[in-house]
Amino acid sequence: LGIAALLVCGTALAGAEPPKAHEFAYPDINPASASHGKTLALGALYADSGIVLNFLASWCKFCWEEVPSLQKLDDAGTATVVGIAADEYGPPDDLLRLLAQAKVTIPVLLVPQADIAAMESAYTHSVLPATYLIDREGKIRSRFQGLARHDVLMREIEEYLGPADPS
Repeated sequence: LGIAALLVCGTALAGAEPPKAHEFAYPDINPASASHGKTLALGALYADSGIVLNFLASWCKFCWEEVPSLQKLDDAGTATVVGIAADEYGPPDDLLRLLAQAKVTIPVLLVPQADIAAMESAYTHSVLPATYLIDREGKIRSRFQGLARHDVLMREIEEYLGPADPS
């Protein structure tokens, strides 16, 4: 049962209307990211091609199993991937060390203490890693809790995010 809970397929958030993603703007703390030190707004991140938003933590073993495949998606241009640091109550030192060791170059945003409750309310998940596919209109199209199966993630990226806008 424990393993089954960690290997979760995507949950398409179909229905009358997919929920709108909670807007935010937070600093990129990943020194290896091209946007390090800049504040990134969600709306600007999904506007061109949608994004894969991934919540990860230094203490989450399964996050670090998933990070290399997410980095490859971003490197290949398959999807824009942005991380959210889920090490809520302490300095991000451990997370930064693991990002460097794993050679992660995707932006990883740090949520200020004052905003944690709002983020937890807006992006609900019971396990990490947690991954959300947000389309070009800012709608949450799919959510993965636990390790995302690569084949399902790829299918849903193609379905909900599609190819990047050529303009």
